Formats: sequence, structure tokens, C-alpha cells
Amino acid sequence: ATGHKIGQEKIILDVGIGFGKRTVDNLMLLKHLNRFTRFGCPLLIGASRKRFIGAVSGAGVADRMDGSIAVAALAVAGGANVIRTHDVAETKQAVAIAFAIASAKDSDEV
Repeated sequence: ATGHKIGQEKIILDVGIGFGKRTVDNLMLLKHLNRFTRFGCPLLIGASRKRFIGAVSGAGVADRMDGSIAVAALAVAGGANVIRTHDVAETKQAVAIAFAIASAKDSDEV
């Protein structure tokens, strides 16, 4: 999606992972990201090292990279266009693979 423009501003939709939500609320937002793509705006996910990752995995803040990468990869597969992360190189690789899988086209070649 290219996003909507108001004057010279481009709108990017952030579903607000964290920000006063319960763990279950964050999980449901991520599970149903595809519902937000109907607005035609780029979709931003900023879940890196968030508390809900620790609540699910038991990891402390310093040990949430793996969970953050899992969220980023699944978010891209679910329609996210922009990922905010603390671990750029690691997330970039995971997101590239998730995007390739999510956008793969069926072909006659195996």
C-alpha cells in the first residue's frame, strides 16, 4: 500500500502494541493485522522488547530479541509494512525471509 496523503503528509497506521494493553490484547492485534490492511495505509508494528513478549516467554527485557524477531516476522506475513526494532540486522534478515514466504507465488517448478 502506498498510504494516503493529506497535504504533504503520509499516513502510517500504528496499531499501538503495548501502550496500556494487556498481553491478550497485543496478541489479538497481531493475530488480526490483516484487518487493518483494508485502510490502504502502510502498517507499522513496534513490538521490539515489549512487555507482552516477556509475559509470554518469561524472558527479561535484555533477552527478548528472539521473541521480538518472531513478532516482526509474523507481522510482515500478516501485512505489516514497517517494523520498529532495536535489533535491526537480525530483524531485517528474519523479515526478508517472512516476506519471501508470504509473497511466494505457486509455480510449476520445484
